[in-house]
Amino acid sequence: MTAVKNIFGKPVTLIIAAGVLLFFLVKNHFFYDEDVFVVNVESPFMQQSWQRSFLVKQIFRVEQLFFGINPLGFHIVSISLHLANSFAAFLLLKKMLHYFNATVSSNTASTTFLIFFLFSPIHSEPLSYLLAQGIVIFSVVAVCCLLFFLKASNKITFFYYLSVLFFVLALLCYEVSWVLPLIILAIVIFNKAEGGLSVRDVVKLTLPFFVVLAAWLTVKYFFIAKSLVADYQNVTLTNIDVFKCFRNSIVLFIRNFVTPFSTTSTFIFIALCMAVLLGWFLFKVYLINRKVFAFLLLLLLLVILATAPASLFGIDSHDSESERYVYFSSVFAIMFLAIVLDVTINKAAMRQLTAAFISTAFILLLCNAINHYKLGGSLSKKYISLLAPQINNTQKVYLINQPSQYKGALMFRALTRLPHLKEQHHTVINEYMQYLYNNTHTEFITVSKKEITQIPFSIKLIVKPADTAMYYFNEAAPIFNGELFVKNQTVIAAFRADTLFIFR
Repeated sequence: MTAVKNIFGKPVTLIIAAGVLLFFLVKNHFFYDEDVFVVNVESPFMQQSWQRSFLVKQIFRVEQLFFGINPLGFHIVSISLHLANSFAAFLLLKKMLHYFNATVSSNTASTTFLIFFLFSPIHSEPLSYLLAQGIVIFSVVAVCCLLFFLKASNKITFFYYLSVLFFVLALLCYEVSWVLPLIILAIVIFNKAEGGLSVRDVVKLTLPFFVVLAAWLTVKYFFIAKSLVADYQNVTLTNIDVFKCFRNSIVLFIRNFVTPFSTTSTFIFIALCMAVLLGWFLFKVYLINRKVFAFLLLLLLLVILATAPASLFGIDSHDSESERYVYFSSVFAIMFLAIVLDVTINKAAMRQLTAAFISTAFILLLCNAINHYKLGGSLSKKYISLLAPQINNTQKVYLINQPSQYKGALMFRALTRLPHLKEQHHTVINEYMQYLYNNTHTEFITVSKKEITQIPFSIKLIVKPADTAMYYFNEAAPIFNGELFVKNQTVIAAFRADTLFIFR
């Protein structure tokens, strides 16, 4: 009865409370940037069903069927998936502690993990950015794959076959699924080191996952796409930059533990402090309990493995865009943090106080990061709604200071993903005008982009003659004097502070 209460009492209460808070944080989010690819089932991204993320795209199609272009429904699904993933990862940690017979307070460490994971500030993008919902879908499937594998207890049982099934589903989500056999292999080898398995057992338990992966890669290479990651510069085995991958791996590993910072020097300083802190924690645990120390090393290895696919292209260390690529790996990073607290702090009162302090900091940081997406989306909506009526019957629109980000939250990407416009400077605004206003005749070209540092309460609209644009914005001179400028068919839209200038 106590075990049931521990699993379904406090955790469920925490999950419900987190769901309510997250709902109020994201309920007013606006569609922005690549959300258009999710809600527009006719977009090239959604039409490439088998190229990558097949299962994710089918879920997007179902959401589009129910919610249309209403952002709220999509965000509720994102929250629900995050809560489900949090609970599945909570159960996974309990099962891993039992699997390795680690002398850690399972209930305390698991509950601490659950709170940290629910409110981790590096989860702002998956909760705010619709395209990032895909990695949460993958993470739920991948965590279930690992959970059922451990539940099989090193035997070929019904749960083992369930694990293989969920691995197949993971392959249909994202390329990061390719590391799942390595993660399972690492778990089994660490368990073998404790004397529980033979080499034959290791091969028997892990080989089917590698066979399934090999079969999938063969099908993908010959029948779907030869590129490793279809949407990222067609990365193949022949053009991998080893040094770049190594550098990206370091950034990805660090970003599992720290939020982005505005300057490189600050990021490096925090990263060095984090490295020293991790080393100190590991040394202290090594002195206290060698078995738990080995388990912590395993978790760090799993973080590295889980981020390996993203090392091919990397993420920006200075903003929250692309934090989706550390969502799955953060499962193991936050497990590490929860166990370190449980082992290194002896007094229960001090341990609870520390966990409460970190949880409060996480909640505040997460709320702040999600609010950046909310404010950025609000400005995006105003910007598009003001721009749309001004470009009727216009052939080309040149965008100066196109809003790109607000304190790390992505607003509008500078380049489109429409295949026939990708080689030029056409902005994602093209897709927006097509699916929101059915404008297919106007081409939007990014001249310059600008990161917004302050969100204006309202945007003023000022319309001026085209030949005055160069007096207000230096970037306008080459446009006005260029051969492509067609009188009465070309508009320059320039944004500054709280004003949108329309020159025509």
